[in-house]
Amino acid sequence: MDAANKNDKLTNKFDRGGGKTYSTRGFQRVSLFSCVILLSLSSAVNAQDNNYESAYTLTRVDSKGENTITKFEWDETQNRLVPAYYRVEIKELISDSYDKVYENYTETPVIIPEGSSAAIADTLFKNNSNGAVYNASNNGGTITELNADFVGNAIIKNNLTADWNFAEGGAVNSYPNIDNINGNFIGNYIEASSDSQRIDAEGGAFYGNASNIRGHFVNNYIKLTSNTGSLYGEGGAIRFSMADNANIVGDFIGNFVELESASEGQVVAYGGAVWGSSVTVTGDFINNHVLAINHSESKGSTRAEAGALYGGGNITGNFIGNYAKSITNSTYASAHAGALEGGGIIKGDFIGNFAEAISENDSAGVYGGAVYITSGSNTNNITGNFFNNYAKAEGATTNVYARGGAIYTTWLSNSHSMSGLFIGNHVESSYASYGGAVDTNIRDGGTLNIEADFINNYAEADMYAKGGAISIEGQKLQKPIQNMSKYSIVKQEVVNQDGSVYKTLYSVCDASGKQISTAEFEQAVEANKVAGLTDNGTSSYSITKEEYDYILQIYGEDYIKSVAYMENPKDIFTITITAPEQLDINTVREQHAHLVIKNSNLTGNYTEAPDAKGGALYSEDATVKILTDNGKTTYISGNYAKIGDTIDENAIYLDKGELIFDVQNGSSIVLNDNVNGINYSTYIIGDKDSTFVLNNSIKNAEQVNLIDTNLVMTKENWLNGNDLYLHSGTVNLINNTLGTMAPEILGISGDTNILVDVDLANETMDKISANDYAAHNGNLIVSGMNLLSDSKGDKTEIFFAEQGLKDNVLNGTGELPDKYQTAYTPIYKYKVNYDNRDDGGYFVFDRFGGGNSSESYNPSVLSTPVATQAGGQSVVNETVRFAFQHMDMFSQMPLSARIAYINKNRYAISEGVPQYNSELEYLDKGYWVKPFTSFEKINLNHGPDVDAITYGTLVGFDGKFRELKHGWYNVQSIYGGYTGSQMSYSGVDTSFNGGIAGLTETFYKGNFFTALTATAGGGAGTSSTMYGNEDYTMLMGGIGSKSGYNFEFKDGKYILQPIMFMNYSFVNTFDYTNAAGVRIKSDPLHTFQLNPQMKFIANLQNGWQPYASVGVVWNVLNVSKVRANEVILPKMSVDPYVEYGVGLQRNWKDRFTGFAQAMVRNGGRNGVALTFGFRWAIG
Repeated sequence: MDAANKNDKLTNKFDRGGGKTYSTRGFQRVSLFSCVILLSLSSAVNAQDNNYESAYTLTRVDSKGENTITKFEWDETQNRLVPAYYRVEIKELISDSYDKVYENYTETPVIIPEGSSAAIADTLFKNNSNGAVYNASNNGGTITELNADFVGNAIIKNNLTADWNFAEGGAVNSYPNIDNINGNFIGNYIEASSDSQRIDAEGGAFYGNASNIRGHFVNNYIKLTSNTGSLYGEGGAIRFSMADNANIVGDFIGNFVELESASEGQVVAYGGAVWGSSVTVTGDFINNHVLAINHSESKGSTRAEAGALYGGGNITGNFIGNYAKSITNSTYASAHAGALEGGGIIKGDFIGNFAEAISENDSAGVYGGAVYITSGSNTNNITGNFFNNYAKAEGATTNVYARGGAIYTTWLSNSHSMSGLFIGNHVESSYASYGGAVDTNIRDGGTLNIEADFINNYAEADMYAKGGAISIEGQKLQKPIQNMSKYSIVKQEVVNQDGSVYKTLYSVCDASGKQISTAEFEQAVEANKVAGLTDNGTSSYSITKEEYDYILQIYGEDYIKSVAYMENPKDIFTITITAPEQLDINTVREQHAHLVIKNSNLTGNYTEAPDAKGGALYSEDATVKILTDNGKTTYISGNYAKIGDTIDENAIYLDKGELIFDVQNGSSIVLNDNVNGINYSTYIIGDKDSTFVLNNSIKNAEQVNLIDTNLVMTKENWLNGNDLYLHSGTVNLINNTLGTMAPEILGISGDTNILVDVDLANETMDKISANDYAAHNGNLIVSGMNLLSDSKGDKTEIFFAEQGLKDNVLNGTGELPDKYQTAYTPIYKYKVNYDNRDDGGYFVFDRFGGGNSSESYNPSVLSTPVATQAGGQSVVNETVRFAFQHMDMFSQMPLSARIAYINKNRYAISEGVPQYNSELEYLDKGYWVKPFTSFEKINLNHGPDVDAITYGTLVGFDGKFRELKHGWYNVQSIYGGYTGSQMSYSGVDTSFNGGIAGLTETFYKGNFFTALTATAGGGAGTSSTMYGNEDYTMLMGGIGSKSGYNFEFKDGKYILQPIMFMNYSFVNTFDYTNAAGVRIKSDPLHTFQLNPQMKFIANLQNGWQPYASVGVVWNVLNVSKVRANEVILPKMSVDPYVEYGVGLQRNWKDRFTGFAQAMVRNGGRNGVALTFGFRWAIG
């Protein structure tokens, strides 16, 4: 080997002391399946053993090809799993130099003499034709060290003539235990042939006992052929004879057992790679197999088991492309466990493994395409993913079965678990198939816990296919949760010789059709456990009078009375169907479940056959629990059973037993497919924060029970035909359509809520109408209504409950006055009363009315008129009110000070003579800012009471004084700012944000002043209602006028200032569709406001100017007109109100003026308005 090639090879990670490089020159590489894998290969192995390095490498390639596997990796950009392809290559494992080499020996090169010991180190055994190491005597020697590689060694025995022949250990045969083996076994084998003699071959590479083995096993095999002899082959690489708990670290690739004969006996192949009773293995198993072929035309059978590993224990590794295949011409062909047979603690992925049995003329059975669990009493825990494994059986009789495309278990007891993903596994058979992914049998007291998603698994057969993903058969000894049962009566005639009827006997059968004793039936009647008693007609079987007399003579009349009645039991017994006692949820949860499926999705699985059942799950005589916890959602969707061209969306089928859906801690189960079966009961349980969504039907259940949780039904008829018992929880029928729940029997065992749709316009609603009613132990509480339309009048009566139910209906919680509850349509609201009449129970809907017409309307639809009046109009009016900044500050000065400023003279006021006073200096142009807010309750006329907060900030600029004619002076101001509001009423919250700008012209003459302002703006708002959020847009504008006159006292020290403020405002809300789907159209709101005021001002020393104000506000023409789907909503307006308060202003020498004001409002508006301001003069 040249240096370049040496550097390309990987160093063997099994410590041999010298760290030498190994090569597999001249050995054929393994041809692998194209498989699917989700997790990185050997990830579990590497976590288990830090010194482990696999015998192969993975190289990323662009497409599928020979020796490639497909992994699925998460693509962050696409936010999904995408395929990625990797080529698998075997590493170079054999060194160029050893201390010792045994090559091409025709006799065994190393034999350990009896009683001696030997150490074998740094040795290569290559191409020896009678094995390499032999230490098989029971009293043989001891191998203290076996540190060697074994390549191409063989045991070859052809044309054997003994009646029973044996071949063991193609490379090593050591019956005495070897403590440690460190080395690779490559291409070692056993080959043998005979005419009619039996051959047993064990261990293509190693036979015997060892405690620890570290090394890789590649392309080792057993191959046996015979014309008519029986063949048995075990362990294509390793066959342990007695070793228990052996520990193996290494990969097994391409090992196999192949047997072929035409024997009338058996052809049996076990363990394509390893046969051992209990082992611990860390390593991957790739493309190992067992193959058994029998060409006998008469009796011969075949058995192929454990394509990779036979034996349970602690297994950590991936199983890829292994198989077990059995072919026979005449009798039974059997194949078990395409990869692993045994059990224990198993961690790894199983990909593309299969088991297949073919019998040309007889029967065949296949169990476990990847795994066959044989130990039911020990604990078995499997953690890993199962992709594209399958079990296939072909035969010529009705005894042809394929069971468990990925996993098959024998009868399990104790507790066992499986977790991971099951995708694309299947079973197929020429007669019957069970469990496309898992087929299990569980004894009473045993439990299989599964936490895994099952996707696109299936079962196909020419006759029966059951359980596209999971099939379970249980041993059910415990009593059912609830003993309510249905019974039928069968008439049996005693016939005279002339054909006339001498006597008619009446037998009672349970729900399964089994005849029960009269004592058992009478006990059920006495305990009120009879859920139904029907006539089944006359039995096709009758007896003669002579036969009847003979039975009477031999067994007596008491015996006949113990099995039959002389008259119809319906005429003897009065059957009162009584709702069972209210079940506590813990009673159901504590019921032993054979199968618990937790936080697992069942999607896209199916069965296909002339008799196909349970697209996802088939259960026979078992209790199955589907549990979802910790806020997760389980989907049962896209599963089906196909019979011919007919597809039934059947996910779960139960033949006897119980099905429990349990949702806990804010979780959900969504059932999009149907549940069906015979003689089974269903329990839907959980907590009040969890939901079971029924998007398909539950069929033919003896009873359906609801306990504590929320049952959401997207159609009212999903439970029709079943006996329905409501213990507690909520039935939600709200789906925006109307329907009728029609159970066979309805029993209310405890108070249960129900939510319904109501069509007021057509006077109908969701309802329950059972064929029969049990004697109830609780009430049906109608706790919520979804009104689909509005009534045509003010009052509507709708029939809801018939006889048998009407006396057990309650309206809402009973917490509202007069036991009324409020119901809403998108436009109106109604008060609802339940009226229990002789002919049935009716709900009476009255529109709310009274002095305020808005009480008849849903508050959600009133958000626009409320926002227009309490929001838009208030914003405009407040803005216009505060736009007269120059007037508000300048008019409060005495006339002498104002004249002095205008004439640029300075006077002070002293003893009645104007004199200069610097504190009253008012410079020319200036900037100002004025924040404002109000907190109030607005009592809208014909509208609700609104809690409103209005706020904003104006920023403006005042120009210089301009002198006009006839003693008039003018100042021009511009301004703009932010405005907003927050409103809340009847559960509706509305916010508005916008902007506004304007121009003000102020005029002064002596003590008189007047001003005009024009403003415009717009904004957007959001309302949060019971239906969600909705956005609206407003356009606003206004024109205002403010005039006043100063009456001065004591030379202007005190001023009395009457003011008249007038304002026209315009608010337009653009049309929009609200969150309930109602089209809202608004006419513009025009308002004319009159606000006379009286203000008293005091001019004190140091520039202080306190003042008080009082006024009245009238809004004229302020009625809004809004339509909701062309329904005119109440025309709301704001009533007059009084406004009074105080303020304080001060002028400073440094050109600064500030003020603060608080005003109280009473009347149409009640609250307080606050504002303050600043002005900077710029000279």
